[in-house]
Amino acid sequence: MSTRHPAGELLPIDREPSVALRAAADSVEPLGWVLQATLDLYARRGYQPPWIGYVWREDDAYRGSCGWAGPPDATGEVELAYFSFPGHEGQGVATRMARALLAQCFPAADGLRLIAHTLPQEGPSCRILRGLGFECLGPIEHPDDGTVWKWREPAHVAAEAPQAALLQRLAAMPAELRAALSGLDTATLRRQPLHDRSPLQEHAFHLWDCEARLYAPRIRRTLTETLPWLAPVAIGGWVEAHGYFNRPLVEGLEGFAQARGALVETLRALASADWGRLARRADGRHHSVRALLDELLAHDEDHRQRIAAILSA
Repeated sequence: MSTRHPAGELLPIDREPSVALRAAADSVEPLGWVLQATLDLYARRGYQPPWIGYVWREDDAYRGSCGWAGPPDATGEVELAYFSFPGHEGQGVATRMARALLAQCFPAADGLRLIAHTLPQEGPSCRILRGLGFECLGPIEHPDDGTVWKWREPAHVAAEAPQAALLQRLAAMPAELRAALSGLDTATLRRQPLHDRSPLQEHAFHLWDCEARLYAPRIRRTLTETLPWLAPVAIGGWVEAHGYFNRPLVEGLEGFAQARGALVETLRALASADWGRLARRADGRHHSVRALLDELLAHDEDHRQRIAAILSA
């Protein structure tokens, strides 16, 4: 059964792939290969949900694949793997689907060590894993891939990531945004990118709007009300309604920094029990303060990667 997440949908690759996935494989070029490779993996390492392969569907399009390289081994390690389909690289797809997979498998991961491997050099996968909270343990010799860097996610060694590290990541985003965009001329800031739906200036004001009008209010309601219902927020008209391109960039940067700073100060004062306070979403599911913050971190990482891709184009 597929599982919906805020950013998209994880479709499990069963030992007998669904009719929908098999049909899509005829038109989505890498999907057929992904299905066969995953079935071959099950034959070698076993089929043990939730430690299986998944396809990521977002906006009614198949955009990538993620999953586990097999069930947990005898030492309690289980390896995360993911990749974006051609044409969807550099758009935050890998981060969104990997974060959804981690959230979905979190209950089963208690006491396990989640790991990943990358090429032994800095690259997009390293940035993605750091954004997910993984730390690099250094080079190892992999039996199939040779020298690789091994990564581990501390969050699942002790069930939750240290709160101080989470707050540090949240607090760092305004300065990173300012460093990326300050000094760029107006034409560059407002130019429509080739492979992104939003110009750089829109990214800055969107981050501020989402902080002040979406994420922070939801988190504060969850902290102060008993099981509040978090209604969906329509963000499609914000660009025109809030005049993103009629205002100086510095206003967006400073507004985002102030809003994020205020939220981080609120979070620093929380008692341990506060992180588990719950709210209800439109789909009926309950989400904790920690889960809402994970969504915010994923949103940060999505825009961090997209901005970097625009600047490097």
